[in-house]
Formats: sequence, C-alpha cells, structure tokens
Amino acid sequence: MHEDADELSGAAEFLRELYDAIRGMAESFTARPAISGDPSVIAVAEAAAALLLCFVIARLLAAVVSSLFSRWRWNKLYQTVRARAGDPWGIADGCRSLGERIDAHIGRKDYSLRIGSLVYLVAGALGVNETDAALYFYAAQVCDAGFLDIQPDLLSSEVISGKEKKLLKTHVIRGLGYYDFVPEACLREFLPLVMSHHENMDGSGSPEGLAGEQIPLGARIVHVVESYVSLVSSRGYHHALGRRRAIGELRHQGRLYDQQVVEALASVLAGGIRTAT
Repeated sequence: MHEDADELSGAAEFLRELYDAIRGMAESFTARPAISGDPSVIAVAEAAAALLLCFVIARLLAAVVSSLFSRWRWNKLYQTVRARAGDPWGIADGCRSLGERIDAHIGRKDYSLRIGSLVYLVAGALGVNETDAALYFYAAQVCDAGFLDIQPDLLSSEVISGKEKKLLKTHVIRGLGYYDFVPEACLREFLPLVMSHHENMDGSGSPEGLAGEQIPLGARIVHVVESYVSLVSSRGYHHALGRRRAIGELRHQGRLYDQQVVEALASVLAGGIRTAT
C-alpha cells in the first residue's frame, strides 16, 4: 500500500509540474507581439495546450491504473495459490520476502511475483499437480537471488564485456547463500528448480550443461517464462516485443527452450490470466 501511495503521489507531482510547464509555454507563445493582439490565435494556442495536457494526463493515469491493477492481479493470484495448495514446506513467506529484495535490487517492481505466477499457471496447463505447481511458484520467485551479490549498474548495463557475462552467469551458484530459510526436507526438490533454470535443451546452458529431460520440468518452465517476460519488457539493450512476436521468438529457439512449455505458455496467455479460484 505504501508503494501504491508513493506512485500516486509521484504521478500527482509530475502532473503539477507538467501543467505549469505547458501553461508557461502557452503564455510565452501568446505573449509574442505578432500574436498577442489576435484573439483567435490565442484561443487556438490555449485549446492546443489544453488538449496536449489532457492527452498526457490520460496516458499517465492509464499507466498508473495499469500498474496498480497488475500489482493487484499478481497479489490476488499469490493468495489463490496459498489458498489452494497451502505451504506444507513453510517457505512461502521467505520466498515472497526474498523475491521483493531481488525486485528492489534489479529495479523491476513485482518481477519475482510475475515470474512465479506465470510459472504456476503454465505448470497447471501442463497437468502438473497442485502441490508441485505451488513449489514451482515459490521457487521461481527467488531463482535470481544471486543477483543480490552483483552491482545493480551491471544488471542494467546495455553493453557488457565477456568477463561481465561470466560474472552474471554465476548468479545461479551465488543464490545458494540465500536459501537458508528453506527446510532441509524441501531442499531436495527446491534446489534443482533454482539451480537449473538457465540450462538449455541442447545442453549448452549453465551451470551443469544438462540437456532435455535431464533438466527438471520446473526449471524448464522458469527458463521459458523468464525469457518471455524479458522479451515483452523494455530493457536497455532491446525494445519490448508484443506477445505474439515474443512467443514466435521462443518457438524459433527449440534448441534452448522446451517447446511443450512454450505452447503451454502461449495457451495461458491466449486464455487470459485468471486470478479467481
């Protein structure tokens, strides 16, 4: 709720500054000697300034409402998963808390919950039982915990060196230091999910070079979902793609992604994100 209030407060402050700027531009324009004596020109200038302001306000409010709705939707789904599958491992709160730390570090609001929610929905589309799907959901939120050991400016850099790429790949191993809240009885199922989410179907991934069904299904789902979310998000190194084009990109990379998972994701997206039980 605090984040929502801050977002609305920031939007209101931006609107005030924008209004002052547009009003100043209009007053400056209509004050010119060649214009100041022509009421019709002044009226047109003021109307244009008002329309511009209304357009910008509408776009900004739409963005804020969309952001708030998105947060509500993902949180609603989080509560749905808790209600359906419970938390027999005692890891839900720890994963949620760690996921929020990761989001703050990488500068992507609600990223971990979005990834976890899509993973859960895709798992369901693939026929995964409720308990396993819930474990995928919790684990997916913290797969990138190792990024907490890497400087944020590198994570958002548009150009990185070969050495820096190698450093980024170590985040899977680095993440092991953040899962101390996971009970030992759960680690046997939990760790393969978080450790293998950058393995590729052809064995070219990391950290172990697993291939095909050697890669746990949950990790294959996370790999597809993370890549999809990256493709449809604006990053410093690429523009956001539309849903269909992003799915098309994943379909053309069969050597990297499990195509059954890709099709399950496409099916989930086509049907809309459901938050109701």
